[in-house]
Amino acid sequence: MKHADAAAKARLELAHDLAAERDLGHQHQRLPAGLARRRRGPQVDFGLAAGRHAVQHERREAAARDRGCERRQRRALVGRERARRRGFLPQDSVDHFPATVLETALVGRHPHLARWQWESAADIDRARAALSTFGLAGLDDRDARTLSGGERRRLALAALVAQDSGLLLLDEPSSHLDLGAQVAALDTVAALARNQGKAIVMVLHDLHLALRYSDHAIALGGGSARTGIAGDILTGATLSELFGHRLLAVGEGATRTFLPS
Repeated sequence: MKHADAAAKARLELAHDLAAERDLGHQHQRLPAGLARRRRGPQVDFGLAAGRHAVQHERREAAARDRGCERRQRRALVGRERARRRGFLPQDSVDHFPATVLETALVGRHPHLARWQWESAADIDRARAALSTFGLAGLDDRDARTLSGGERRRLALAALVAQDSGLLLLDEPSSHLDLGAQVAALDTVAALARNQGKAIVMVLHDLHLALRYSDHAIALGGGSARTGIAGDILTGATLSELFGHRLLAVGEGATRTFLPS
């Protein structure tokens, strides 16, 4: 009987862990710290990084694991621990089940909860603060499936910020957002690197945003990769070759971008 009880308990714990993986969804997918080294695909044109020291720290940890550190250390980034350290924003959000705006933002707090633990008042306050930051205050009880594309994108960003991971991986964070919302959203994300020491890695196709926010750039295309200081990589020659069309630089400083000739 004791053996049967133990087996039942093990099955229950496994089911809960699998459910936790599904609940976290995009919040902690198995993405490598060295995004530039392993990220592939024709849809990726370039990635951007801020918070260089945090990224370097992640790479050093990955190298240490590759050299054969203890099993306990190799298993450190699993489940909730992985989600506490790395957050992921996919290109699109899919709502399979009905949930309110606040409940969706609270998904970001799941990695910080123990098994079967409910969100605390502090978790709710953090989620609401993130919603307010992205202009969604007062929409707590609204069904997330009724939001516009831009509102849903801002909700996904709010959940990511509420997750409070040290490394944020963002795939097309500006998608579905109008120009003002793009700048407001990425101003918030960039502030996390400046003020809290977080590492931000973004994949973008928007040249004006790449030039405005990136410290370092990775240009991917044509089977090659170029990396370095953003100002050295995001040039007319490099981007013209990358996109297969001649581009001309316009503007200066924060307003600098490239237009097709």
